[in-house]
Amino acid sequence: VDMVQRVKKMAPPDKLIIAGSGCESTTATVEMTRRMAEAGADAVMVVTPCYYKASMTNEAMFAHYTKVADASPVPVILYSVPSNTGVDLAPEVIVKLASHPNIIGLKESGGDISKLGLLAFRTKGTGFQILAGSAGFLIPAYAVGCVGGGCGLANGLG
Repeated sequence: VDMVQRVKKMAPPDKLIIAGSGCESTTATVEMTRRMAEAGADAVMVVTPCYYKASMTNEAMFAHYTKVADASPVPVILYSVPSNTGVDLAPEVIVKLASHPNIIGLKESGGDISKLGLLAFRTKGTGFQILAGSAGFLIPAYAVGCVGGGCGLANGLG
């Protein structure tokens, strides 16, 4: 939270500040999301909860993200990073969540280009934006309809 406050003070006013606020419970995620917004985040990125993998059903994921987005004072970006969490946010859940007025996009780090293409097709014209989560598949992601990327490699190159 302190880092978001400091970055907000230092960043030019036209720069978007996105803060990670995902936690292992919905209650904790809602609270962290509120704190990040109060600290100056313009949007939050919410990673899939993963500690209780067997309980992370499509219904549970939909309920989690809906409750977070309903309570969030800033827009929410879904974040699926199955290599780190062991949980892959299903396309049907993402498409359903894309219609929520406070969910504006997805950072997808799984690397499945066919999934990215399907999501871009199914959410086309809704304003929902899809970001590739790795430089390793950024160019193919653009080719199937993604609008950009959140790539860790850029940190090393910048």
